[in-house]
Amino acid sequence: MSYQTSNDDIKKAFSSVRAALNPDGLFVFDAWYGPGVLTDPPAVRIKEVEDDENRLIRLCRPEIRDTTNTVDVHYEILVVNKNDSTTKAINETHHMRFFFCPEVKEYLRQAGFKLLEVLDCKTLEKTSFDSWTCYFIAVAE
Repeated sequence: MSYQTSNDDIKKAFSSVRAALNPDGLFVFDAWYGPGVLTDPPAVRIKEVEDDENRLIRLCRPEIRDTTNTVDVHYEILVVNKNDSTTKAINETHHMRFFFCPEVKEYLRQAGFKLLEVLDCKTLEKTSFDSWTCYFIAVAE
């Protein structure tokens, strides 16, 4: 759901899901969890992986925007062919949103859902300031 970055996008997505569900149907989605994102903000990261043919180097540069609860995650991926040393660069930006429980609860209510639970994606326990991603679980009313 974090790819739905505007309030209007969220409302449309929730309304679309609600239209597809019967009463008492469950709606489960994952998202970036605001308290965790602000406690441990996104940082520049480099990741490298390789196989027999290629080496991939991924540079991630995030830009957090506090007024819109969004992060622009800029990726530069270098693909190095290990046989001939040719290199290809791939650049892309992912515009992501992080969420807080009160806003999600209200958007769900407006779409005809009741929020049941918010769980940490890694532990499946209640979310905390250490939770970076979470599952929101709602029921259609």
